[in-house]
Amino acid sequence: KRRSWTALGAGIGLLLAALAARPVLCSSFAHGANLPVSTENPRSQDVSARQDSSIQAFDMTPAFSPIQLGVVDPNLVWAEGYQKERFVLVRTLNSGRTWQRVHLPVQPPPYPVTAAAEADWKSGYPELYAKNERDVWIAWRDIDKPVVWVEYTHDGGASWRVASIPVNEAASVVGQFAFINARTGWLVVESYGASEQSDKWMYHTSDGGSTWHLVYSTSVDAPRLLAGTSQHLTFRTASHGFWLVADPIRPGISLYQTNDGGVHWQRIFVSVPTEYAHDVTVSVWGPAFSKTSPNQGVLAVAFYTSEPQPTMNLALYHTKDGGATWRYVTTRNIPSEYGNYTFQFFDTSIAALVLNDQLYETTDGGETWFFRTDLGPWMAKRSSALDLDFTNRGTLWLIVNRDASSNEIETWLLKSVDGGLGWSRENANRNEKGRTLSIGVCCCTVMETGDVARER
Repeated sequence: KRRSWTALGAGIGLLLAALAARPVLCSSFAHGANLPVSTENPRSQDVSARQDSSIQAFDMTPAFSPIQLGVVDPNLVWAEGYQKERFVLVRTLNSGRTWQRVHLPVQPPPYPVTAAAEADWKSGYPELYAKNERDVWIAWRDIDKPVVWVEYTHDGGASWRVASIPVNEAASVVGQFAFINARTGWLVVESYGASEQSDKWMYHTSDGGSTWHLVYSTSVDAPRLLAGTSQHLTFRTASHGFWLVADPIRPGISLYQTNDGGVHWQRIFVSVPTEYAHDVTVSVWGPAFSKTSPNQGVLAVAFYTSEPQPTMNLALYHTKDGGATWRYVTTRNIPSEYGNYTFQFFDTSIAALVLNDQLYETTDGGETWFFRTDLGPWMAKRSSALDLDFTNRGTLWLIVNRDASSNEIETWLLKSVDGGLGWSRENANRNEKGRTLSIGVCCCTVMETGDVARER
């Protein structure tokens, strides 16, 4: 997932110099070891991880402001955020009834430091990725030196390892992780770029995060390849993957494919309807593929035009041949509205969309959408949705940034257990927690798709 504090789809980045990255291996250490950053020894150091007993009960109060979710199953949810400006990683094992704080070996910088670094185009917020109940990764770019820290656990947070990846000076933002299993994965790091035309570096691990190899980087020789902002990375196998990029400069859909594990990428032609032929993409999601029918997949984009006035349109595409070709799907009941789009697939049929302060749902792969809830009572005038996810068919989690223009962080963690009709605030005072506000009108028939085996 790619998060943004200025979550309006047409947001534009700023310029950093594009420098070529050198191939390196990272250094890896166990929790509790010294953590020097060195590239002299090309071999990573393998130190046995020790058990970490610093998992503690956590009081989910307004002092905690989450910024990203890592949803694993109906009971297990991870969240990263800040409490009194200090970075905090928490988890729940019982769908939010109680929470635990998980202490990391290396503490990411506090919120004011990270926010200032982002404003100066030097760094960004940590990226969280939870693959399953055991395997979790978190990464961020060091503010003082060109290093990306990767902390990871393979036992559900009981113990952690730390890897340091020397990166290009211009590589300032950790984009996204993608893992096909506990050992094989990829990590994208980007620069800030003018009009979001960022440089990108992709690293690969085959040992769960202990060592990372640079497998791909953009260069000044091919400035239009993978131009834009990397937003979604998907690998189906160790060799075959897709990279969906939002490009606010060049019209069309920037979807790329690799067949050699990320070393080489080629753009896939995706037909665009005539009415969007001159529009650019400012937000993209997917591709997501079916677990029961692996050749079936779906992706979504938000087209943007400034003429005659700023307008955005949601569009979805289906594939039945593993992503070789994509068919445009005509969508119904979604307004053409400029603003904040936060999207999440549950499977290839079911998805949810927060469009400004309105929640919509589809059960047929995006062809028909139904209004579910007015989120206005939960959102202030300058609010925006930061993250949206499912734990099962009926349970949704939503992070709302209460004031996107403020220098201080205040986010709300909302939960719905009835498919988005009623919501309660999880990081509320104890006397407020548990109150549910039901304001939506259900216009849809819930359909079982059988696409992904999750508890309803």
